Amino acid sequence: MIKKFSFVGLVDKKTSEIWSWSINLLEKIVVPVFADLGYEYLEREVLEPESQFLSFADIKQLAEDDLIVFDLTNNQPEIFYKLAIRHILQKPVLHLIRQGTKNSLIIDGMQVLAINIDNFEEIEASRQKLKEQIYFLEQAVQVSLPYVIYLQQLLTIFAGVDTDKNKDAIFNLLNQFESINTSLNYAKEDLVVLSDQLIYRKQEPPPSPFVERRLAKVELIGMRKKEAKTSDQNNSRDETDL
Repeated sequence: MIKKFSFVGLVDKKTSEIWSWSINLLEKIVVPVFADLGYEYLEREVLEPESQFLSFADIKQLAEDDLIVFDLTNNQPEIFYKLAIRHILQKPVLHLIRQGTKNSLIIDGMQVLAINIDNFEEIEASRQKLKEQIYFLEQAVQVSLPYVIYLQQLLTIFAGVDTDKNKDAIFNLLNQFESINTSLNYAKEDLVVLSDQLIYRKQEPPPSPFVERRLAKVELIGMRKKEAKTSDQNNSRDETDL
């Protein structure tokens, strides 16, 4: 069965810079990577600026495509709206943004890949980042952002709560749980970084005994020269005093 992916971004022919970025992002990064991984792409899935409404075909695409790439570079409301629908459906999403562009949509748990297409090396690095993220999403058991989980919890809990006082109490408890969970996530990230640093240090080759001996010899020669210079200065002072 052929896997399908789609791209949701702004293709504005009236603004040459945006047009150039979108086309280059598709042709140099997105399409080649997905093609290598066996995905099918249809050009109709590029969002035109005139498309200010959601059709049944749009909803069907958002619900059925295996992976959808969202370009967040130009901060377009219609793109964010489609992105929210995909999030609520708990379907795999890839968030891309042009490197150096301010990300206006910062959500806990949402990874945004910064893409650079300025030269061959940057293109290859961006392709590799995208490919790794696709592998991760393909293997993920569940695709859900924290805010989606919170919404589902609120809907479930509040459905059986009859007073505003009880709702406030439950909401405060959920806020506390969220703070604890966020702290744990930060701690996990710190542990991962620390673990990577320790692994890197273990992988470093041991210093060469020959190099160590040469450095020690150079240091010893330097110390002796310094001692000799100090001794000459002291002798000179003694002769002057005489």
